[in-house]
Amino acid sequence: GEDGPVTGSGTFTSRLCARSLHVRPEALGRTAAAERVMVRPVTVDDWEVLSLSAGYFEESMLAQVRVVQRGRWFPVYLRGQAVLRLLVLDVLPAGLDVARLSHGVEIVVEPRE
Repeated sequence: GEDGPVTGSGTFTSRLCARSLHVRPEALGRTAAAERVMVRPVTVDDWEVLSLSAGYFEESMLAQVRVVQRGRWFPVYLRGQAVLRLLVLDVLPAGLDVARLSHGVEIVVEPRE
């Protein structure tokens, strides 16, 4: 395949305070399925967005995010307007740093105050 950069969308990159985002995708191979993922909103603003949109978050997260890594944050777009950033604190079963999310995974959100 081609070895050029992949450019991110304006919405995503503006949230990162950048005009463009260059990433180099890398195949992970097979990843184990997570049973439980503990996350915390990155900022107090992210916590407030999540608190106001909890129902929609539950419905849309798995449609947007399928792989997480401990210690990394990921964005979730809510109704095409707000972007919520969540930091992955822990993944179970123990020992997984990178895990696949599938239906039935338990997402535990630690409040941010």
